[in-house]
Amino acid sequence: MANINYIASAGTGKTYSLVSQVLDKIRKEDVSLRQILILTFTEKAAAELKEKISERIKEALKDPNVSKKEKIKLHRQLLFIDSGYIGTFHSVFFRFLKKYPHVSGIDKSFSVLSSQLDYILGLFFEKWIEKDFEENPKDWEKIITFFTDNEKKLKKIFLQLYKERLKLKKPDINFNNQEKSIKELANQLKGLIDEFFNKYSYLFPQAEKFWEINLNAVLHKLNSEDLQNLPSIKPEKAKIFKKPKKLTEEEKIFYKKNIKPLSKDKEFLNFQENIINTLYKLKIRLLDYNANLLLNKIWQFISFVENIKKEEKIIDFDDILEKTLEMIKSKPSIKEQIKNSFKYIFIDEFQDTDNIQTQIIKEISNNNIYLFGDPKQCIYTWRNADLNVYFDFLNENTFSNEVIDTNYRSEPELVEFFNKMLS
Repeated sequence: MANINYIASAGTGKTYSLVSQVLDKIRKEDVSLRQILILTFTEKAAAELKEKISERIKEALKDPNVSKKEKIKLHRQLLFIDSGYIGTFHSVFFRFLKKYPHVSGIDKSFSVLSSQLDYILGLFFEKWIEKDFEENPKDWEKIITFFTDNEKKLKKIFLQLYKERLKLKKPDINFNNQEKSIKELANQLKGLIDEFFNKYSYLFPQAEKFWEINLNAVLHKLNSEDLQNLPSIKPEKAKIFKKPKKLTEEEKIFYKKNIKPLSKDKEFLNFQENIINTLYKLKIRLLDYNANLLLNKIWQFISFVENIKKEEKIIDFDDILEKTLEMIKSKPSIKEQIKNSFKYIFIDEFQDTDNIQTQIIKEISNNNIYLFGDPKQCIYTWRNADLNVYFDFLNENTFSNEVIDTNYRSEPELVEFFNKMLS
């Protein structure tokens, strides 16, 4: 037995070929439909496959050349169309989880969140943030400073990252160390600015007109610990002073005599470089701290949602994939039971699979995979599908390629044009 990858462009009769292969296995081998796992991506596609298989079986039952023994076998397969394993990845894997509730923690009382996920997550977020705002007001004071007037964006980020949680890694964050590092840099910058004003006191107050980086304002923010609102700079371009376009004659004279010569003063340039680099480092540390603070809150929100889902016995699509992979990896005996249940695994539109789906398939397969797909038609990039996953899976497992290239929908000229464009 060997894995086969059927490369089938749109309109080449992919569904017909898949159904034909399934019927061949049933009729020519001692294989029942219950022993064939057929996976696709939408309920509509799954229903279509069931309908096509049913139609082909009924056609065979009408054939006078088919023996009575084979007709009995085929008639039995009609009973297995709904009870067999033909469906979406999520619907089939959900059945696996419910089959082993003692391991998965998922029993028949669990329901799947699908179309209402965004709405329900929004309700969970409002409930969580109200509670967390009361319990951790200082955290939210910091977060709000870099999300001023943008509460909708904040909510959107939390909900989106919850849905992308399988891609996230929980960081080991030491906020005390980060805060200590930020305080040290802030004190260092404050010392440099104080020293600058002592050294160049003769320039002020006239030099206030020529600020590019207003060190008075920076010092005020440092003294008031308003670090979040420090100016953002590009160190390679930033300067302490600049020449404004509109100057009085008196200001022009002051600039020419006092500010312009500083551009060649090595001591001043060293001061400027130290101040700018320290300010830049401080901003980077603050951004890193803010990102970690937000990420920590996101993980708290994820934990909050998971606890509610467990209490309410609800599960979403990502939970199904995550828990299925966890179950078969942690329990080899269950993996073997599932693997031995299927003599063949058919996957429709394989180019739309994501990493965790291919990991599960890899675990439960045994050189018995029939893939049907076309990388040119990958449409689920928004749902974690990745063509790298498609090609990596083919490279990591031995597949023979079969090309289904006769297009039954388009004019030959159009087919040739699009193949050239997408090759």
